[in-house]
Order: sequence, then C-alpha cells, then structure tokens
Amino acid sequence: MNAMNPARAQTLLQIRDVLIGSGPAAAVQATRTAFESGRIDARDVPEVYLALRARSRSFFEELGKSAPGNSRFPFAPA
Repeated sequence: MNAMNPARAQTLLQIRDVLIGSGPAAAVQATRTAFESGRIDARDVPEVYLALRARSRSFFEELGKSAPGNSRFPFAPA
C-alpha cells in the first residue's frame, strides 16, 4: 500500500477547499502555485484537473477554447 506524503495530501485538500470556497479559477491558480513550489508533482496535475473539471465543466470548456496553443491552462509564462 502506498502511503501519501502528508504535505502533498494537505495541499490537495487545500486545493479542494479553494475550489469550494473561491471557485475554479482560484483553484487552478492554487494548483499552479502548488506545482511550481514542489508541493505537488506532475502526477498530481491530471488528477486535480479531472476533479476540477468534474465540478466545474463549463469553466474548463471555456478555458480550453480561449487557451493559446490548445493548452488547457492559459497561464502566462513564469
């Protein structure tokens, strides 16, 4: 059985709380910040994306239409 890193688990719960409290745009930004700071890794991003999309399908459909280069996440380069 794989035990989840407690810091990673806490970060994923925080992203969920941001989604519930502040909406999908804030949750996407929280995910990006967590990824860039190393609190979650590339394996977590698809899982988070699918969870966010399940709760906020219309937001992500619009996001996909407006993203440059067909990216699902239209973030400015860091």
